[in-house]
Amino acid sequence: MAFLEGPITSLFGVKNKNTKKIAWVHTDISRIFGDNFKAKVKQYLNRAIYNKYNKIVFVSKDSKEKFETVNPKIDKDKLEVIYNYINKDNVISMSQKEVEIPFKQDEINFVLAARLVQVKAIDRLIRVHEKLMKNNLKHQIYILGDGPLKESLQKQINDAKVNESFHLLGAKENPYPYIKSADYVCVLSYFEGYSMLCEQAKILNKYVIITNTAAREAVQNYKNSIILENNEDAIYEGLKDIIENRQKYESKVDTKEEYSNEKIIEQIKEIIG
Repeated sequence: MAFLEGPITSLFGVKNKNTKKIAWVHTDISRIFGDNFKAKVKQYLNRAIYNKYNKIVFVSKDSKEKFETVNPKIDKDKLEVIYNYINKDNVISMSQKEVEIPFKQDEINFVLAARLVQVKAIDRLIRVHEKLMKNNLKHQIYILGDGPLKESLQKQINDAKVNESFHLLGAKENPYPYIKSADYVCVLSYFEGYSMLCEQAKILNKYVIITNTAAREAVQNYKNSIILENNEDAIYEGLKDIIENRQKYESKVDTKEEYSNEKIIEQIKEIIG
């Protein structure tokens, strides 16, 4: 079972020819490599690898549809959507613990949990934040996560002189108290798979702000959410409106279950056989 895209999928695809193989796809496979010549070669090689798998599982309908656009000849009977399992009771229990860095109570606090890589668009969010602050729209942004862009993002924060309001907190073993303490939880990536952060935020009844990616599947019936167009101007205008008109975005009680863990377990059992 290859649970991540990339080298691990390639490795498992060529090994153990007599073993049932299952690949998991978590993101927009049509965009993950970019759009240059090297990316096209990778997509071509990927087609051959994925054809060696008995089943290909997608964590969102959008990821499946995007995969089909770049792999139109693949056997569609191999493709299946199974949402990620999430332990609701554990999220609630872990969220009760104290945050290490208390949030400012007199300003709106936005929280985003993500690996610090290009696709998560943290650099874009820093630019939006800088512009908001210059226009006297006070707020705080906290980023939970680590990754290869940490140094360059911190430099961008330093150069923009927003160190006091844009915080890279690093990876947290327990992110749930920060999500619970947030006024708004953000998923503002260039592209996404099915967002686990959205699900965690929903469990804690937080207002969710996302860009128009596959993350929309996680909030399609969740009233405490807003979907922004996936560009810098739209994100700026969306956050500006939230800061200026906070009362419009107060969280409402929403206990609707978007998925069933029992169903997910049954689906996994079925494909494993």
